[in-house]
Parts: sequence; C-alpha cells; structure tokens
Amino acid sequence: MITAAAVSLTAAVAFAAVERRSGHPMLPLEMFRSRQFASATVLALVTYAALGGVIFLFVAFLQISLRYTALQAGAATLPVTLLLLIGSGPSGAIAQRIGPRIPLTAGAVLTGAGLLLMAQIHPGDSYLAAVLPSLAVFGTGLAVLITPITATVLASVDAPRRDRIRRQQRTLPPRLDDRGRGSSPCRRAFRHRLQRPSQAGSRLLGRHDHRRRGVIRGRAAGLDHDR
Repeated sequence: MITAAAVSLTAAVAFAAVERRSGHPMLPLEMFRSRQFASATVLALVTYAALGGVIFLFVAFLQISLRYTALQAGAATLPVTLLLLIGSGPSGAIAQRIGPRIPLTAGAVLTGAGLLLMAQIHPGDSYLAAVLPSLAVFGTGLAVLITPITATVLASVDAPRRDRIRRQQRTLPPRLDDRGRGSSPCRRAFRHRLQRPSQAGSRLLGRHDHRRRGVIRGRAAGLDHDR
C-alpha cells in the first residue's frame, strides 16, 4: 500500500513537470489558477476515489466479513450502478434550474453519509437492513454529484477548450453487433441513457454562459452611463 502510494505520488509529480514544459500539454496547469476549476476537480477526484474504493474494497469486505460469494458481492453493488443510470439526467435538470451549488453540496453530503453507513456494517448484518441502505445513500449522492461537477469544470475553462470538450462529450461512436450491423436496440437505449447526463450538463453550462453574458452587458451599460 505504501509502495503504491509512493509510486502514484512520484508519477503525479513527474506528470506535472512534463506538462509544465510541454508546448502542447494534455492538461494545461494554468487552468488550476481558477478556483472554480481547482475545487471542482478536487471534488471529482474525491468522488471517483470513493467510487473506486467501494467497487474494490467494499466488494472484498462483503466476501471476507459477510461470507458473500464473488457473484453475490458483485451483484450486491448493482443499486449504485442503477442509481447512476437513472438519477444523473434528472440531477442535471435540477441543477440547471437552481444552479450547481446546492446539488454539489447535497451530493457530497449524501456520498459521505453512505460511506459512514458502510463503516457501520458488521459480520452477521443482513443485506436489506445494513448493506442496501448504505449503497442506496451512496449511489444517490453520486447521481446528484456527477453531472453538476462536469458542468462546473467546463464552465471554468476558456471557450475554445470548452467547445472542444463539449464536442467530445456529445460524440459516442456507434457499435456494431456480432453480425456487423448497427447497434442493437438494447445498446442504443443504453447509449441514450449514457448521453443524458452530458446533455443535461451542456444545458446547465449554457445557462451559466447566459448569466455571465448578462452580467458583462450590465457592467458595460453601467460604464457607458458613467461616461
């Protein structure tokens, strides 16, 4: 564990050094001068670290402490996946109406609460009484968080980079089935579900741009009036 942490830290430092010297960096470091970008990126890092920990460590805990089989432990975490697929689109629509601050705060609180509930699970606890509630709270928090995080990060970068990321988000290459034809109805439905969070994030970002343009026009009008 310590070795893996040391290797990861060394790789991160080396990546930052290479990016600083590169003429065409993969991640321009000056973007972190924006407090909005930096804070949203840190929140995204913590969120996906928690998700990765649940996928790996919690599944191992279910097998070791609760004596689940590998299949049972994997199936036990399906509520998180279902909540992400179902809730990411509506959470983006809500954030579009009320802004990202409340969804980001509520999602972080729910995700943390889900992790705390997982820490209270002991050997002998049942799935319905202990495991499922913690996964449901955790999955709901992730569903509330992910789309507003994406929109907040995009809103903090300059227009050329933002437009390029938008196009990449909206582009999902078609897949062929086993017989070389177009994607099956099941795959098309799943792809549509995956695109919904990105579309909601784009709408939220458009609303942010509209508000920012309104503020700029108001300031310009005030300067003209003073003149």
